[in-house]
Amino acid sequence: MSTRELIRAESSSIKLGVVDSQIASVRTQTEEQTAVRLMDGGCIGLASAVGNADIDALTRAAREALLFEIPFPVEPESDRALSAQHVGDEHDVASLLDLTERVLDALRASYPNYVFSHGVEQNRLAWHIESDAGLDLHYRRVTTQAAFVVKEKGSGNIIDTFVGVDGLSLDVDTVMEVFHDHMAAYGKPMAAKHGRQRVIFPGLSGMASSNLLQLFRSDLTARSYASGASVFAGKVCDGEPYFHPSLHLYEVRDPTHHRVCPFDMEGVVRQSLNLDI
Repeated sequence: MSTRELIRAESSSIKLGVVDSQIASVRTQTEEQTAVRLMDGGCIGLASAVGNADIDALTRAAREALLFEIPFPVEPESDRALSAQHVGDEHDVASLLDLTERVLDALRASYPNYVFSHGVEQNRLAWHIESDAGLDLHYRRVTTQAAFVVKEKGSGNIIDTFVGVDGLSLDVDTVMEVFHDHMAAYGKPMAAKHGRQRVIFPGLSGMASSNLLQLFRSDLTARSYASGASVFAGKVCDGEPYFHPSLHLYEVRDPTHHRVCPFDMEGVVRQSLNLDI
């Protein structure tokens, strides 16, 4: 007996570009992707499309793909319904423009000797997986981010510092609190020290250090490890330490405490416990 799964992924964004403390551009983007997975006889066929999709045509293409006999030796998730969301303030272009203007007004008033560039954006995504085996999974997220390159007037540097904040809901007070903390520290440079120094990152999930995690995050995936492409290939359980004992990595899975989807794109509902890597 065959099982058909229908996967829909929708994303949209509003991005406001800021140059020299003024809004310089407005860009909107919307994307919709649809896929059909057909499982039959221990094999799987796949077909997908971007934009408006003909589900019947995708189903026929997925059935034809079964000829490739791609193995799928597991039972697909069934008879399960779940809906979760992490949704904050939802903005249209006009309201995001208003928020950004008020933030820039506050920044210009508080820091007249600096100019701010980069931008403010809101991102929305929605995932829906359903099947004729009774699977019905929904997830939706809406977040807003303000990120600014800061340059002191008259500075010869391209960038003097960078400040960013993101969350489900942002207002002027929230953004300014982060800026005040950062700029207060930036305005009090410490005397240079020689020798090896300890560098403290404010959490790998934060904007200030997410790029640090990017350096090795892909090396932690099962696909990279199994293919030998990971820097950790052959090193798991060899008894050698590769991270400082004070560094802890977790796969966060609990949607009640973090902005994570409670299921994966295979349609499998994950346990909420956070895994210590």
